[in-house]
Order: sequence, then structure tokens, then C-alpha cells
Amino acid sequence: SVHKDKVVEPGDRIVTAGRQHPRLASIFPRGIQIGVVTSVSQGDIDPFKNVQVTPNVDFDSLDTVLVLVSEKTRP
Repeated sequence: SVHKDKVVEPGDRIVTAGRQHPRLASIFPRGIQIGVVTSVSQGDIDPFKNVQVTPNVDFDSLDTVLVLVSEKTRP
């Protein structure tokens, strides 16, 4: 789920965030594509959007996944 004020559209690439803060080490490199958004839905009163992603990886082989949403401005 993604907060409803975030802009997410089908076709958006989902990538690893990597290091976000100079003092916090990251074991995940930045920019590795893990999937593509295939659909986005939201009910009228839901505070979050439901985002479906087609993965580029085998999630059964992963131990940890962290999802971060980039800030996009609305058109």
C-alpha cells in the first residue's frame, strides 16, 4: 500500500533505494530494478492506494525487502 497523495502509475519502475543517509550503511545497492507497477487502485475513503507490481526477481529467495516511495510532483 502507498499513501493516497503519492503519484504511482502503471509502468513505473520499482528499484532498490540503496543508501539514503550518509550515516546509515545500506547492504542493498541503489537502482536495481525489482519490478514494474501493473495496476493502481484506491477506494473513496481508503487512506492508501493498492499497488500491484510484477516482480523481476524471485521473491522466494529473498530474506528482506524494504519498500520506499519516491516523492513525485503531481502533473
